[in-house]
Amino acid sequence: MRMTQFIGLNKEAQEFLNKHAEKDIFQTVKNGVVVKEWVEPRKVKGKFSTEGMFDENIQLGGFVLTDGRTIHEQEQHVEWSSGPMIFTQLVDDNNNPIVSWPDEEMR
Repeated sequence: MRMTQFIGLNKEAQEFLNKHAEKDIFQTVKNGVVVKEWVEPRKVKGKFSTEGMFDENIQLGGFVLTDGRTIHEQEQHVEWSSGPMIFTQLVDDNNNPIVSWPDEEMR
């Protein structure tokens, strides 16, 4: 089946966000009881989006760092394998890469 495969950020980018981004706490509540709780990097509306193979809009994330700066997810590369495989990277407000996929891992 042909479809868009959103690969997103690599492990190093996720680790960067876990270490440097503000956090939000999420809970799953059933019948008034918290049954699951987890922490994720705080997202804000990103500056970028991309499109999949059927022109579907894919909003890319923005993140608030603990020092107050914001960084954004940006499309880095699109490889084709039964549809586009979209790899993203973290960039600063001047579009300078912070954490990117190595070329050999996107092929």
